[in-house]
Amino acid sequence: MTNFFTKYATWKSILILLGLNLIINVVLFPLFQAASPNAIPLDLQFSYSPEKAYQLLANFSSEELKNYMLVELTLDVAYPVIYGLLLAFLIFKLSQKTALAILPIIVLFLDYLENIGIVTLIHYYPQKLTTIATITSLFTSLKWSLVVVSVVVILVLAMKKIIVKKQPS
Repeated sequence: MTNFFTKYATWKSILILLGLNLIINVVLFPLFQAASPNAIPLDLQFSYSPEKAYQLLANFSSEELKNYMLVELTLDVAYPVIYGLLLAFLIFKLSQKTALAILPIIVLFLDYLENIGIVTLIHYYPQKLTTIATITSLFTSLKWSLVVVSVVVILVLAMKKIIVKKQPS
């Protein structure tokens, strides 16, 4: 894994991933949200009970649920790779530590498990799969927790680099 990070965690790769991340967050996701202005995707929650999950899904029309599933099976397959690698590359570039850079890769897999759960909930809707909803919420909470940890790690590493550079030699 160290060889992968050494080879691909370049500032050029980071800038490309940052650009793709911005396009998805500023253009593509807002297009989806505009098509369903009264509905909040489960992915954007930190946590939810099965009851809350089904309340949120009830805010989508049947057409909007189809679109939500389509986004989960297309755009939200690519997006975790983009933001996961962006965070991992930043951590590796700032620390040169593979163990730290693995954290966002774990996030990527949690996001995929979350997506599988959401697609399952939508596919069987209005049937209520409370166990799947509970497990999906757990993946969602773990994903967001590790995203926050990853961002904090990046900020701490960046601050450390700035402080070290400002110290006289």
